[in-house]
Amino acid sequence: MSHLLIDAEELIMALEYHAYESQYFLDLQTGEVLLVADEAYVEPKEELKMQIQAEPDRYWAIDPIPSSVGWQVMAEFIEQLPVGEARERLTRVVERSHPFRRFKDTLLDYPEIREQWFAFHERAMLQLARGWLEDEGIEAELKLRDGGEA
Repeated sequence: MSHLLIDAEELIMALEYHAYESQYFLDLQTGEVLLVADEAYVEPKEELKMQIQAEPDRYWAIDPIPSSVGWQVMAEFIEQLPVGEARERLTRVVERSHPFRRFKDTLLDYPEIREQWFAFHERAMLQLARGWLEDEGIEAELKLRDGGEA
């Protein structure tokens, strides 16, 4: 398989996408991350669907990471915070129902910690994306949109 250049943010978005009515694919020739969504939600992409069916070895399904992995990333972030109000609140919210939504909402009360979260999350997801590529046997280079290497 040839060496690919993949948009890191697009791959991460696909790995975090948990909608049952849609599926992401990686084009193993171009490195493009493609979304095939349910026609009830977006304009049908019949040509892309037919192309994927016609060339199944070219298009690699991108299954999302389990939500438990996303939860673990949040937990690791919280663990590295200094003891204090923010850490205690974030710990409580991830232990309740709808932890992802509550976590994001609570971070709005702590702008500096929220910025730290974005950086932590990006590093963690880049590592998961690299691991996914390795596990799938796909030789590729991840590129950030700002031009830097991931």
